[in-house]
Amino acid sequence: MGCVDSSGGLSTSWMSYPMPVLLQGGPVTNPVIMRSPILVALLLVLATSVRGQEEVQTVEFHSPAVERMMKYNIVLPAGYESSQERYPVLYLLHGLTSNYTAWSRMGAAFYAELVDDLIIVMPDVGNSWYVNWDENGEGQRNDWE
Repeated sequence: MGCVDSSGGLSTSWMSYPMPVLLQGGPVTNPVIMRSPILVALLLVLATSVRGQEEVQTVEFHSPAVERMMKYNIVLPAGYESSQERYPVLYLLHGLTSNYTAWSRMGAAFYAELVDDLIIVMPDVGNSWYVNWDENGEGQRNDWE
């Protein structure tokens, strides 16, 4: 799982902890396990503290490019409907085995709290890897450009 690095801290393949780890005198408490409940509690508090006005909306539309109905989730900033302001857009693209709901399930609305003046769009593109091909197994075109 981890080892002591040159600075005396615990090192894993993806991050280092600068705290010293006692290797003699008994069992070593894993800092990753000890921090997990605190991290989970903090993330739950942050994810549930998003203002009610910044909610995830699902939109369905027909796409002529791929000849089928498509969906996306969108988070609009508070006051968007009454504002004349132009907002930057952040597109959150899902992975191969997910869909447009993946980021919402992971708390994408939380990001709207961090950046109030931002539109977040989470499109669904199936298992396309965001590239074109003639037809999928269901006889549907995939033209994502």
